[in-house]
Amino acid sequence: MLDGPYSFQVFLGGIERMRLTQIRCEQEQGELVLRARLLWEDNAFGGEELFVRYHGGFDGSLLGAANAFLVAAAIPSMVFGESRLALDQPVCPTLLRNLQTALAWLNYWFEFRDRPMLLEVDTVETAMSTAAPVTASYFSGGVDSWGTLLRNHQQYAPGHPDRVRRCMSVYGLQREVTRESFDAATLVLRDVTAQLGVELLTAETNIYRHWMDRDPGYYYWTRTYNGAALAAIAQGLPSQVNRVLIASSDHMRSMEPWGTHPLLDPCFSSHDVAVEHDSIDMSRLEKTREIVASPIALAHLRVCDVQPPPGFFNCGACEKCVRTMMMLEGLGALRGSRLFPVDRLDAATLLRFGNMDLEYEDYLEALPLLLQQGRHDLRRPIEVLHRRQRELDFRGLLKRLDRRLLGGRLRRRIGQVGYLSEPPRRGRGR
Repeated sequence: MLDGPYSFQVFLGGIERMRLTQIRCEQEQGELVLRARLLWEDNAFGGEELFVRYHGGFDGSLLGAANAFLVAAAIPSMVFGESRLALDQPVCPTLLRNLQTALAWLNYWFEFRDRPMLLEVDTVETAMSTAAPVTASYFSGGVDSWGTLLRNHQQYAPGHPDRVRRCMSVYGLQREVTRESFDAATLVLRDVTAQLGVELLTAETNIYRHWMDRDPGYYYWTRTYNGAALAAIAQGLPSQVNRVLIASSDHMRSMEPWGTHPLLDPCFSSHDVAVEHDSIDMSRLEKTREIVASPIALAHLRVCDVQPPPGFFNCGACEKCVRTMMMLEGLGALRGSRLFPVDRLDAATLLRFGNMDLEYEDYLEALPLLLQQGRHDLRRPIEVLHRRQRELDFRGLLKRLDRRLLGGRLRRRIGQVGYLSEPPRRGRGR
């Protein structure tokens, strides 16, 4: 056994633990499917059949499957208090070493547990890489993923190995996204990426969905798991990808402990598949400006997880939509865009759906541009949202009392949309 905050030991049969067994890769109707049986020890969650299905006739490997499920299971095992995690297949030693660091960062940031969790996992002795020399990025059609793709194609010529040649999109990681909306978006995004010389790979999984209901308000997802979930999908497909970019959702000046982070995402890298946290030096407004400069990106910007009205990519009535509309207004690009059911953002909509707890600096960065566009009517809603974010109103008082007297338990247990159900990022705008 190795010393350290997350000790590793070779798999020992006969000891009860959280186990990943029956790890396998199969071909079903011409598609690659990775499967594993997850058994909990210290939680009465029962058994779970995990899967990742790649929509395409790709080759798989047991090593890729084991790597993928190790990343997928390690964090929920840690945060739900399992004493150990064991696999019945060996994994990449590079990934195992990196994962030790990832778990240490998460526990240092959020103090999930006092006692270390054992990773009872054997490793392969040799490296026989079958990885394809292909760079990929995750792509939803939103501001961050468009920013990463556009910037990468500006930086690297078509023949360069670091140029993104594949994009990846995953169904099953979000409550709000229905299969209907995912399939509809895939049809559009596949055509759009093809115009840019990029192949779109899609996958479906339940690595988060099977414990999603135990995570009200996406508390654990946002703080610990979003980068790991994406990395796990890539680790299972080394025949198609050897480097994958996860677009940053924050600028470095507002970066804080979060589930996708420049210190965390690279820790989900194996010998075959490197994971990178991309474009932390670009703000959301800067990414939006790049999108406005690209006709194909501006025409196909999709920021919304809700089923939009027919003929539109976005609902226009959620925080993501309103924040994006605000930035497009500031850049003079909302009118005539046909991305939203309306092409002018009014003050009431901004005040109703805006929330500076979520992305504090985006609103303040956009305000000077809005004033330059003559949208002085939007100053007051942003000031009110700023006051709420600083917890100076009644709802702010409730949040402070919950945090100080109940340790935030009330906020975490409210599993519905509401002001208290979205935990503010630590240090945001303070």
